[in-house]
Amino acid sequence: ACAELDNRPKLWGITVLTSFDEYNLFRAGFRCGIAKTVRNLAALGLANGADGVVCSPLEAASLKKLHDGKLKLVTPGIRPAALGDDQKRAVTPAEARAAGADFIVVGRPIIASPDPAAAAAAITRELK
Repeated sequence: ACAELDNRPKLWGITVLTSFDEYNLFRAGFRCGIAKTVRNLAALGLANGADGVVCSPLEAASLKKLHDGKLKLVTPGIRPAALGDDQKRAVTPAEARAAGADFIVVGRPIIASPDPAAAAAAITRELK
């Protein structure tokens, strides 16, 4: 349906949530592990017209290589090095960029900060 629109929006597929580890994935009914599930879901998205996928930065490098850069990658689960929370598969902004992320998603480290502007500025400095 997107292909028929004059002003086509980007279509993003979702792979495995960054808050999932192997145990959570298994409990959700997926039996082939995170790496293979992410590869399968990304391939399915590409085959069905997705412009990119949302994936953990831990899978970004392998997806970039596997799909020869044909998929853009949005990587949530971005955390400053010292911050720990419910994200099982998180990395720093610089690590996400190095892995091939096209876009990073940073939520709580900014909005939960006592100084959101300073937190965002620190992440921007890290990426420069």
